[in-house]
Amino acid sequence: MPSTYSQIRLGIGLVRDGWGFYFKLFQGLFVAVAVAMITFTLRPNFAPRFIVGVGALFAAVANYYNVLALQPAVNYLTLADTITFAGIVTIFLSMVGSSISYYLYSFKNNINLSRRFDKYSVITFIFCFIFINLWIGWFATH
Repeated sequence: MPSTYSQIRLGIGLVRDGWGFYFKLFQGLFVAVAVAMITFTLRPNFAPRFIVGVGALFAAVANYYNVLALQPAVNYLTLADTITFAGIVTIFLSMVGSSISYYLYSFKNNINLSRRFDKYSVITFIFCFIFINLWIGWFATH
């Protein structure tokens, strides 16, 4: 004869008003991405251009450790993981873009193409990063 057990299930919805906590949590990441974007304004053959990108990458990872300290350990990707991953990928791709710009500037001797590449890269990266963050935020709240 099978046994029957009673079970109570309870769900509690938590909602934060506004985006203040979101910006507090990720302000280090946003500054790191902004610094990585600023590198596109530097000359492609200027060595600190790559150093700044690496620094931005380390800052994004450091911010991620701070975010991880605020949340419980889970076995799935959280919203914070996804946002941080988008920032780290953006910074990495900006470093790849800097390498391409350096190649166009130094080896192809095409300064105009290098500057145009930098201009379109920074616009594309900023637009995509903002769009991804807004999309993730909208998707998480709806």
